Amino acid sequence: MSLAGGEAGAPGLLEALRLSLVAHRARRAASDQEAEVATLLELANARGLTPMDLDDAVYDVADATASGRVNDDATFASTTEAQDHHYGLTDLDAADVNNGGLEAQVRYLVKELGAKSAREAIQNA
Repeated sequence: MSLAGGEAGAPGLLEALRLSLVAHRARRAASDQEAEVATLLELANARGLTPMDLDDAVYDVADATASGRVNDDATFASTTEAQDHHYGLTDLDAADVNNGGLEAQVRYLVKELGAKSAREAIQNA
């Protein structure tokens, strides 16, 4: 088997190694994100926060994300009805996150903002 290609239809060794590296990096990123969520959840609990304290932060992030999508996607430019529908779905998603409790909120903030900005949101709540 060559490094660049294998038997007909089979990925080569280099491609298999590349896919393995991609999978490893994804697992590591997920593990790092889980560690950040755990750390920030501890911070939120130490500050005595309840889900109500992060409610607005989740809605603000969801609205900002929706605005970015609407502004960047030409399919939304044609009708305000499509925009309103998208914002409505975004609000429902934010409500689901908020109804999931403090851990769901922290997880969402880390996913959407990154750990540093999520920490700031928690500290400012």
